[in-house]
Amino acid sequence: MSEKIRIFIAIELPEDIKKNLEGLQEELKKASADVKWVKPENIHLTLKFLGSVPVQQIPEIVQELKNGLAAFGFFSVGIAKIGSFPEKGKPRVIWAGVEKGNEIVARLQDKVEDLLQRFNFACEEREYSSHLTIGRVKGPNNIKSLQELLAGKFSVQFGEMPVEDISIIRSDLKPDGPAYTILERIKL
Repeated sequence: MSEKIRIFIAIELPEDIKKNLEGLQEELKKASADVKWVKPENIHLTLKFLGSVPVQQIPEIVQELKNGLAAFGFFSVGIAKIGSFPEKGKPRVIWAGVEKGNEIVARLQDKVEDLLQRFNFACEEREYSSHLTIGRVKGPNNIKSLQELLAGKFSVQFGEMPVEDISIIRSDLKPDGPAYTILERIKL
């Protein structure tokens, strides 16, 4: 039986944007809501979660993406605004959004999805939404005060960044949260 590892494809963030997101997390923590905050070093823009993949299949996936994305070209995105999913009712996910470049990220995600179809990965049922998960709500405590803090921060800016590559990232689940290892960077 071949070894399988959990992997996903994402756009990594530069340190300055991670620092800005961490600052926001610190402000939102003042609500004392029951939220598991994503470690700033683990925040990224997921394009596709592949799940458990046989190790020997990864070079094929890398090659497919390299060939298929070679002509995509680099672009830049602006990370701004925050919100929660679902928008109405009890939030489950706290996110920061892609404002500038959102359509290009959606096109890139669509292209990645198309390129990987031959590997039979499950297609996402919901429409893709470019976002960075910064926290996951674990319970009902102080949700109202968290929502009030979120409402006051809707138009916040976290910075702009060039997107010149995407990464294939290994995710190992640990008791204190996932540990991520970059397996490969693919130039756009």
